[in-house]
Amino acid sequence: MLKRLQENDLVLYAQEQPESWEDAIKVSCQKLEEKGIVTKEYAQDIILSLEEHGPYIVLIPNVAMPHAPTTSKGIKGTGVSLTVFKDCVVFYDKEEEKKAKLFFTIVADNAEKHLENITGLMDVLQNDELLQALLETKSLDDYNQLINLL
Repeated sequence: MLKRLQENDLVLYAQEQPESWEDAIKVSCQKLEEKGIVTKEYAQDIILSLEEHGPYIVLIPNVAMPHAPTTSKGIKGTGVSLTVFKDCVVFYDKEEEKKAKLFFTIVADNAEKHLENITGLMDVLQNDELLQALLETKSLDDYNQLINLL
């Protein structure tokens, strides 16, 4: 999956730290917007979902998987992008704060492709060494070097 993100120019290292989790969501959708896979409405739908349900997208410490409901009118295709922020973005839950630095933003226009994306992402998330190496990257050059080692 990580190689596919590289090949499809779907990796972004944010130049500036977002001021809020809402801004982080918008940044995390940029590559998908550039490719015509989503519209700006997709990011807004993610934000609305988080406002209603809390930060369920933070799967494990340091990793978020932003996604909107399949009913989002902002969905134009299927894809996954990776956005890496310099520092963790903080999401507040009723009981605790959750933080993420790696944002794997997913979108799918059908269930089969969605399952493929989730499976590929789970392979990455279950590899602690790879995940730690990703967290330590600081630039697209670092990312490319890491991917070339795989």
